[in-house]
Amino acid sequence: MHSISPCLSVRDEIGPRLPGAIYANTDGCFEVLALITNPADAAQLLRRTAARWAVIVRDTLRPARQAQLAPAA
Repeated sequence: MHSISPCLSVRDEIGPRLPGAIYANTDGCFEVLALITNPADAAQLLRRTAARWAVIVRDTLRPARQAQLAPAA
C-alpha cells in the first residue's frame, strides 16, 4: 500500500532560497535577488496560470548575464 506524502508548505518548498542566499545546482551557482511569495504576482512573473512562489536569481558564474526568474512550484 502506498502512502500519500503530505503537501509541502510554501516555506518548505522555498527552503534556503531567501534574498542574499547563494546556492548551486546542476545549472550553475546563483544568488537570490528577490523572493516573491504572493501567488498572483508569482504566477504573473512566471507566465503561468498558478504559482505559489518565484525567485529572481543572478548567475554568479556568469556575472554578465541578466537576472532571471528561476522556475518554482
